[in-house]
Amino acid sequence: MSLQKGNNPIKKRDFLEIDWSKIPYVFYLIMLFLISRLPLLNLGFGYDSDAWRMANTAYDLRYFHIYHTSRFPGFPIPEFLNSLVINYGWTGTNALTMIFSLISVIFFAKILSALNVKRKGLLVLTYNFFPLLWINSTNTMGYMWALAFIIISWYSILKKRFILAGVMFGIATGCRITSTILIFPFLYLIFTESKNWKHMLYFFLSFIIVSLVFFTPLIARYNLGFLKYYPHKVKIKDVFFKFINKFGILTLITGGLFSLTSMRAFFRNIAKKDKDSIFLLSSIIIFFLLFLKAPYEVEYFIPAIPFGLILINKIWRKELTIIFSLFLMSNAVVEVNVGNFTGEGIVTKSIQERRGQIRFTHHLLNAKVKAHSVVIVGYWVPTVVYFKKVTKGENNDIHYIYSASSEKINELHKNGYNIYYLGMMRDYTKRVYGYDLNDLNCKHLRVYK
Repeated sequence: MSLQKGNNPIKKRDFLEIDWSKIPYVFYLIMLFLISRLPLLNLGFGYDSDAWRMANTAYDLRYFHIYHTSRFPGFPIPEFLNSLVINYGWTGTNALTMIFSLISVIFFAKILSALNVKRKGLLVLTYNFFPLLWINSTNTMGYMWALAFIIISWYSILKKRFILAGVMFGIATGCRITSTILIFPFLYLIFTESKNWKHMLYFFLSFIIVSLVFFTPLIARYNLGFLKYYPHKVKIKDVFFKFINKFGILTLITGGLFSLTSMRAFFRNIAKKDKDSIFLLSSIIIFFLLFLKAPYEVEYFIPAIPFGLILINKIWRKELTIIFSLFLMSNAVVEVNVGNFTGEGIVTKSIQERRGQIRFTHHLLNAKVKAHSVVIVGYWVPTVVYFKKVTKGENNDIHYIYSASSEKINELHKNGYNIYYLGMMRDYTKRVYGYDLNDLNCKHLRVYK
């Protein structure tokens, strides 16, 4: 549609089709991103205790020149780069994650432009304000780091820069080793783009070399022992409620219904051997299979998000994509349950949780505990350890541990330790070790009076 003003037509730009990778729109995109992220930078390293483990590794590397992985199988690139800014505390490390997250948004926009995807303007905004990505774009975790380099690698393949794509994919692996499972979809994409086996070889070799370089510190310290996996039981209902919390009930319902109504278009694309649909679907399936193997965190699905957004946009009608995107983005600020609005979306709750985490840790460290004591605190260990480091070892005769067997408790008593525990650890100890902490003269530590 165009409006006439004299003889000069003024074209009406469709907001859904804005190319956010082009000037001046990219500057508007950056402003939107920063405005939405800056308030979350100074809220601790992240609600997940693994973020505090990452911080402890970075701290020890910077100040004690000791490298130990934050957790297996290792995350060498975030661990080493965070050590360069850990002196600025969580604001510094969270800012690094924010920068890589912003890079991922910009390169996602460039991919949509390169593929000439319809409704690219809407998809970029949906990606930018995708609640799960939003809350993980300002913490000290490697999810968004890996995603950024996966997307850059993808874009490099589209531009036929296969060695650069391999390097970027190797860096993504150095951020999160699970990124490697995309190797097969990426090799398929390279073959469909170039029909040249040499290009696949260039990509693969550069990926292998870069990955080995970044994992050299872990190999040197642990040999191949860092390739560890610790499975544990999870309840299906817990996984289900995590998805509701992170995506929103309306998003899941509409997403399921819209997918069912669009099956014909989907299978038509597959039957036509549409290379884009096959590439996108295979990438999503691979991460779904990984999640079935380790269904512990919804965040394990983060690398599949850009592929999923493009695929549903490809097979859904315009109206369905718009409705789904609006429901998805709204879950950031308001959670919709059956029959009522709670007023607290995932981003709002994340802010409250992270503030509460810091407040609780301060109360825990200042709780009335006798000298020469051990406190059983469970998953609060990484958080407490970091705060004790930055306070330069105050109360050094008070030790905080995750849990302990009955034999360990008796040994600590023999050595004259007073033993305290957080309330949640009593049930945990009964379930895991089969004894009651109260029966072994351990005291319940009440953090809040």
